[in-house]
Amino acid sequence: MERRMKALAIVLGIAILSLSLSGTRQYPLATWLWDTQLIEHSPKEVLAFLENQQVKALYLQLDPEMDKATYQTFIQKANEANIQVHALGGEPSWAQVQHRAHYREWQQWIEEYQVSCFHPSQKFAGIHLDVEPYLLPGWTREQSEWKEGYQSLIKEASHFSSETGLSFGVDIPFWWDVVLFKNQYGKGSLAKWVMEHTDFVTIMAYRNYAKGSNGMIDITSSELNWAKELGKPVSIAVETLPQEEKHTTFSTSGLKEMQTQLNLFLRHVRHESAFGGFAIHDLSGWMRLADKKS
Repeated sequence: MERRMKALAIVLGIAILSLSLSGTRQYPLATWLWDTQLIEHSPKEVLAFLENQQVKALYLQLDPEMDKATYQTFIQKANEANIQVHALGGEPSWAQVQHRAHYREWQQWIEEYQVSCFHPSQKFAGIHLDVEPYLLPGWTREQSEWKEGYQSLIKEASHFSSETGLSFGVDIPFWWDVVLFKNQYGKGSLAKWVMEHTDFVTIMAYRNYAKGSNGMIDITSSELNWAKELGKPVSIAVETLPQEEKHTTFSTSGLKEMQTQLNLFLRHVRHESAFGGFAIHDLSGWMRLADKKS
């Protein structure tokens, strides 16, 4: 119940999405910022873009070598613009128990950072994990072991978020609805299990079309149904960076087509209580597309 109420508060608190349909409610919009040099060398440009696009949640990568003051200044200005900033991190190896120390270093940096802040407006609002163990060599061969290791990571991060009062979000691929597990954590779909142990999930629904077989609507239907059942929000993510498989990104079709396809998706889910908005991966790619448009 506590996580369900916390998740609802996140949806209400993230505010609006620039995409909207006449007569329907508006939705949250989020993005990832992996290139931390941008907040040091181009913070005004980044914040201006986020404000212009009405982004309300930014998943910001941590760089332990960067001065904490740089984060404090940027996050404070983001909060002044009504943009929540979540600490972003994740390596595929974090799903391996023998490499869990790397996750704990990330967690420790957040703890120390939060304490170092002079004002609440400089603090992170949440943590956001992007851990993709299927990118590790031998995923198919050692899948059972890494699924269990991944689940132990989620449990540890969930405990950390509860202890610190930070919201907890996780990125998952759309196809995890058919990835099954049976171990000490029970049995069932890995996607649904992750949803049960987080405040919200972002589904990496990387397609450049909404309708039809294998489109965004098709590949996220199971997760949206589970989210409704669990009372948890899910956001739908699309890609703007170049990819080998052209149908997985808007890098060539552009922003106008992305807007069209997201609105098609929006029409499909406009009455779904579990739909928590869209996320655009990532900020650098998105800004490049915007530059092309201009």
